[in-house]
Amino acid sequence: MARERNGSVSTVRTYAGLNGRPLGLLISTIATTGFLLFGYDQGVMSGIISADPFNNYFPSTQDNSVYQGFVTAIYEIGCLIGAIFILSFGDNIGRRKSVRSLYPGKLQLTDRTR
Repeated sequence: MARERNGSVSTVRTYAGLNGRPLGLLISTIATTGFLLFGYDQGVMSGIISADPFNNYFPSTQDNSVYQGFVTAIYEIGCLIGAIFILSFGDNIGRRKSVRSLYPGKLQLTDRTR
């Protein structure tokens, strides 16, 4: 994005109207928020996976730390794949279609066979 300054054209690229230190601070703030939410998500998952209702529904996870770690890892990989999908295709398909693309996963999570 080129800007005109006193008759000259600047070739400095800006993102969100920022460049240099302010842009670095914005990126750092957003990345820090992402890592904070990731840590919170891990804490929530550890509380869920050790809860009695979860272990009663999925008895193979009860008192099996290896399987609990596997379930948590698969959950996090699914979150990563979903985030990469929306990052890659979200602008192209739009917000409404992006939200609609989440419905199959929601239906899968809420399906109860018992």
